Amino acid sequence: MMKTALLTFALALVTCASNQSLLAVQNCNDQDFNGNYGIVAHGAVTAPGFPITGPFARAGRVLADGQGNVTFETTASYNGYLFTEALTATYSVSPDCTIVFNVQPFAPIYQNAVFKGVLSDNKRQVNFMIAEPLFQTISAVLTKQDSQVCNARSLSGPYALHMTGNIVVAPAGLQPGEFVRVGKFVPDGKGNFSAETNANYNGFVIRAEALAGTFAVNADCTVNIQYTYDGVPYTWHGAVAENGKRLEVVVAKDGFAVAGELIGQ
Repeated sequence: MMKTALLTFALALVTCASNQSLLAVQNCNDQDFNGNYGIVAHGAVTAPGFPITGPFARAGRVLADGQGNVTFETTASYNGYLFTEALTATYSVSPDCTIVFNVQPFAPIYQNAVFKGVLSDNKRQVNFMIAEPLFQTISAVLTKQDSQVCNARSLSGPYALHMTGNIVVAPAGLQPGEFVRVGKFVPDGKGNFSAETNANYNGFVIRAEALAGTFAVNADCTVNIQYTYDGVPYTWHGAVAENGKRLEVVVAKDGFAVAGELIGQ
């Protein structure tokens, strides 16, 4: 009985060591981050002395060359002020699949930045956060887009929609503050869409919204969505990911710092 127990214990140790070894060896490198990605980011800039502080949102596309170079082509809202960004950076992927981006200065912060994250989902997704400079609580998700051919047919519904953020300056009749929207978005593959959503404006106003408008998918897989609601025009900018199964967007309207995802059902 004692010999059996000792043998069982020894086998357990060997199995545990083997599993730990398998977990430790993931064999990631710079080539595992390459191609076209959609990005969505949320958070806030809280640094005293920064040009703009407050809630933050970003969406668009990211291009990585698999050799340590990457560009971000996005629309970002800093406390409701919109910026069209063309960020350049270098990156390094470690064998354990962690990744570090070193980003050159860009408006409106005008400082070098460091993003730190990890590859996941069979190296098709990257989750990261801003590590430097301090006083920014911003995180983001990159999702790969395999197809190099994008057009209106890339988007045909239905999609589940989820948007969060902050409305700094609200249109008449709406409440400024924290915001969330959840619902269904249905593009027809021809440039038109309808949507049925529920929205919460700072916890006080919950509205059932019926939205309808147009969308355009560009050859580089970026997307523009336009509609008018309660007499106010809105535009969402973003990018296609997962071969049309996912869409990352930001509300491209002054006064809004809201972004989100549309995921194919």
